[in-house]
Amino acid sequence: MAKSECRWESPEQWSEWSAWLAAGLHARNRWRLPVLLVGMLFASGRRTVTTWLRAAGVSDDYQDYYYFLTCVGRKSESIATQLAALVLRILPLPARLLLVIDDSPTKRYGPKVEGADVHHNPTPGPADQPFLYGHVWVTISLALRHPQWGPLALPLRALLYVRQQTMAAIPRSRRWGRQKRSGLSLMAAIPNARS
Repeated sequence: MAKSECRWESPEQWSEWSAWLAAGLHARNRWRLPVLLVGMLFASGRRTVTTWLRAAGVSDDYQDYYYFLTCVGRKSESIATQLAALVLRILPLPARLLLVIDDSPTKRYGPKVEGADVHHNPTPGPADQPFLYGHVWVTISLALRHPQWGPLALPLRALLYVRQQTMAAIPRSRRWGRQKRSGLSLMAAIPNARS
């Protein structure tokens, strides 16, 4: 539980949004999501779960939050859908929306990295490396123009693209869904992705 001297009260709108996002979670643990969100918002330094919990004032039952994050991970698609719906409902949007789809590779290393593979490197840099080892995230973003900062893209959803031959190497005990889609068809499926 949070320390007594760290008690805080969220603004009403923040509480509404947190409750909206937590709606798909089990009622016994649902109350932990707003605490984690506040921790994410106010954490400084490295963005780890430990810093989130420290920023939210969680000390004694911190292990329960790690178990809770496992539940959140299993429900990530439904929470992401709720978040996209919330953003589209709350933001003052223009009459015409522009959605941007991107498939960016991210470098990953190590023997325990699942789903990573060799992919084409779109930004080879000075070393001129045509390939990189890592993951490819297919992301759909809402392109907006901010009055002070100019154009920006607000990520709404992201799915991990894993090549078919890499899927065969991942043990079935990990419960990864067996995707049989190309990167392009995965991009097209993002707006309709549901848990």
